[in-house]
Amino acid sequence: MAYPDTWETTRIKASNLQFVQRLAWAAVVAIMVVYAWLVPLDSAANQQVDAGLKRALLSFASARAPNAIISAVQGTEVAVEPAGIGVIFTAGQVLDPVNGLIEQFSDLMLIASVSFGIQKVLISIGSYWMVSLLLSLALAGWAFFYLRMQSVSGWLTRLLVVLLRARFAVRWWRSEARNCSRNSWPPTIRQASRSSI
Repeated sequence: MAYPDTWETTRIKASNLQFVQRLAWAAVVAIMVVYAWLVPLDSAANQQVDAGLKRALLSFASARAPNAIISAVQGTEVAVEPAGIGVIFTAGQVLDPVNGLIEQFSDLMLIASVSFGIQKVLISIGSYWMVSLLLSLALAGWAFFYLRMQSVSGWLTRLLVVLLRARFAVRWWRSEARNCSRNSWPPTIRQASRSSI
């Protein structure tokens, strides 16, 4: 009984494995091209950013109003002259720690508002049709060299990474941040959040 050459068998198995890997990468590239042109991804990300921006601006405005009132109370002085001795009371200074906390919170909400604004700009840039076209061409070029078993140029790989970040980074980050924050909430808040959506 003749046994097949083990070296030849190993080489054929390795060749088949490489072929399957290359087909898998080609499928990933095709899916990425399809996702690059999908507009629903952009609208969902825009809705999330708009909702976050509204909440941050509302929180900022809500914090600034009490801050202004406390600042006005802090500046109020009461002059009392019992028995001819002048004493000036600034009772509002008791509220200084509260005012400091409110100022820090309003500064944080302003930073959050700026962050949401930057995300909105990045989503607008990433959803521009020229970015999707360039990403599709870069993916096609990368797949062409990869499937022909030729070395992919370094500049093409760097361009591909930049275009992938421009197109998908904000959307991916928004969905991951939302999932992480929801999973870290206590169960009662998580249930109320799901029922409100």
